[in-house]
Amino acid sequence: MCATCTLLKTAAKAPSDFKPVEYWLGCQDRLADADAMATAGRAGGSLTLAGFAAECALGSMLAPGQAFDARPDLSALLRLIDVAPSAAVTEAVQTLHRVWRNNFRYMGFHQQARVLRAGHVGPSVQSERLVGDAADRARQATRILQEWARKTKWTSRNT
Repeated sequence: MCATCTLLKTAAKAPSDFKPVEYWLGCQDRLADADAMATAGRAGGSLTLAGFAAECALGSMLAPGQAFDARPDLSALLRLIDVAPSAAVTEAVQTLHRVWRNNFRYMGFHQQARVLRAGHVGPSVQSERLVGDAADRARQATRILQEWARKTKWTSRNT
């Protein structure tokens, strides 16, 4: 099979068809992308990518082939993991629930700000600061999930 065909076959996988290591690598890449977007002043993209990285961090903790809904509910995904989360991990997921929505990928920057305001994350703050603060909080929460996954499952022998 040619490299393009293999790539297209991988891209067409359902979420439960990915191996945990694929989610782990996706987490690393999406979090690095979120950091790069933040550095470039692109808070909306940073926020979106941090949420994807969080989903990947949790997905990496699932058993191979374990099914989960493709529409990310991070709390539901956390409940599928057979390792009890710490208080910090639970708080990180709650933070992400407050500041990230999967459908942010379809929204422009100002639409994201409206959603955050409606959720009372920061109704009186300028859009740029509101989305930037949400992106910072999402990246910080994702790092907590990433570290938990690394310590719990991803040692040097697994990567």
